[in-house]
Amino acid sequence: MLLTGCASAPAASGTSAGGAEGEPVTIRFMWWGSQTRHDQTIQMIEMFMEQNPDIIVEYEYGGFDTYWDKITSMMAAGNAPDVFQNSVAYILSHAENDQLLDLNPYIESGVIDLSKWDDVSKTLGAIDGKTYGLTMGNSAQCMLYDPAVFEQAGLDKPTMDWTWDDYHTALKQIQEKTGMYGDSELHSIC
Repeated sequence: MLLTGCASAPAASGTSAGGAEGEPVTIRFMWWGSQTRHDQTIQMIEMFMEQNPDIIVEYEYGGFDTYWDKITSMMAAGNAPDVFQNSVAYILSHAENDQLLDLNPYIESGVIDLSKWDDVSKTLGAIDGKTYGLTMGNSAQCMLYDPAVFEQAGLDKPTMDWTWDDYHTALKQIQEKTGMYGDSELHSIC
């Protein structure tokens, strides 16, 4: 999950997108998620605006099922939010279509401080040396297994060096020997 900034066409008059001297700047922010994420994000936005009274954040959120179509339509219309929640699944196409802002100048100048970020997190939104997004967090996949099912199928328990092929083989053996599916998502990986 990434936050990215959108690139926009320059203003026709050649003026900057920022507010006039001393006036607040308004940015648009969009994200997807559950009601809990929505409520927590609004709390963070309110805290941000308290600490940065010269920045007004207009926000919009939606459910995951319609979010990506909406972002794509907004980008095509030239009306994308300034900052939005993105995904590694979409960032490449957005970057290739010049729809994202290269954040490197802001990182290099210190406006965006990544000094406390680990090296892997710094690269999650980078493509060809340009940083187009910054991660909001990471998640890790893990596998849980039921030892009783492995025992019933006559299989050794998984080891730390298991590959996806080993996993796939065990799922098939569990199904053949017990009649049970070895994984609730078996249909998607077999």
